[in-house]
Amino acid sequence: MRNGDEFKTTLERLNTYISTYIDNVTEEEQKALQGLLRVTSYHKGDLIFKQGEIPNIVCFLITGAVRFFYVTENGKDHTTNFGFENEPVVPYGSFVEQVPSGISIIALEPVELAWSSREDFNSFMAKHPRFQAGIAKLLGEYLFKGGQQLNLLRIGSSRERYEKLRTMQPEVINRVPLTHIASYLDMALETLSRVRAGKL
Repeated sequence: MRNGDEFKTTLERLNTYISTYIDNVTEEEQKALQGLLRVTSYHKGDLIFKQGEIPNIVCFLITGAVRFFYVTENGKDHTTNFGFENEPVVPYGSFVEQVPSGISIIALEPVELAWSSREDFNSFMAKHPRFQAGIAKLLGEYLFKGGQQLNLLRIGSSRERYEKLRTMQPEVINRVPLTHIASYLDMALETLSRVRAGKL
């Protein structure tokens, strides 16, 4: 559990992030955000959201890294994205529509999340309607960027995909196990190892 000063620092970071989408966040709005949020820690390997369940919290990643993935009926694991500090972490479509999530989200490192229940989040948005457009823009940009990156990383040769990843998401190269990088790039682990070794 974070102490008061750490939680205050977390809120300041979140306020700075939100301020890029919403102008002039007032002291009253900051206090409302403080009342809205909780902070929870996860160990490496902990499941944050589970495929098939309806998500009832919305999260913001304070520290650590997470992996988005789904498992097919035959048990094959497919990585769809990664998340790092200062990013939303939620199966957003499932959260909004309250339908079962098509993905799971798991901690790749020790993780701290600022989160709110769906009920509290909706109540906050109703009381502070000017946040609606900003939050929608934030999440829309995040989802669009993720989809665009995934599409680009599935095009071209194995080496081209790896080089695009190094340029677009260097944190993935530095912080994510090769097994998950190979899955994300839709290539075999052996192929990724050969690319990294300069043999492809």
